[in-house]
Amino acid sequence: MRIPRVRFTVRRLMGLVAAVAVALLVVMEFRDGLPPRFVIRSIPGRVAQLERGMSHPQVSEILGLERSWILGGTGAQFHMGSGNARTRYDTYIFRPLRTVTLEQPDGTSSPVRIVQSSASLQLRFRRDYPNGGWFSSRESDRLEWASFSIDGRTIAERPGTCDAK
Repeated sequence: MRIPRVRFTVRRLMGLVAAVAVALLVVMEFRDGLPPRFVIRSIPGRVAQLERGMSHPQVSEILGLERSWILGGTGAQFHMGSGNARTRYDTYIFRPLRTVTLEQPDGTSSPVRIVQSSASLQLRFRRDYPNGGWFSSRESDRLEWASFSIDGRTIAERPGTCDAK
């Protein structure tokens, strides 16, 4: 059996180099999972566009919450919410939850294992009760504070939107 002979022309080499470059780019952008890195890098800019007093639909539109990154959103999914009569806290995650081991600050106790997402967004809303009713709607809630963190480190926090945490 004879081995086929391959002729490397300039055009074929350029195509091969281009294919390898595109493959490396795809690997670099998607190696952490979905959404890709370029979407995660755009979130601090989106957080900077937020202003105190924005309604939940306005915040959701700017941040692209619960909308696919393919359609211009960020792919952030609602993870957890809490609150009381005056304040509501929402946490959105961008990537699946994973188990992480954290060392204790004092160094004497054993490490703690927690479940967290590699990228998350925390929002705090002031609740308004429009007609004297007990429950507020998301449309009437107003933004007080926003924070974006990656691996537990705060990357973007909306400056001037928080009186006191």
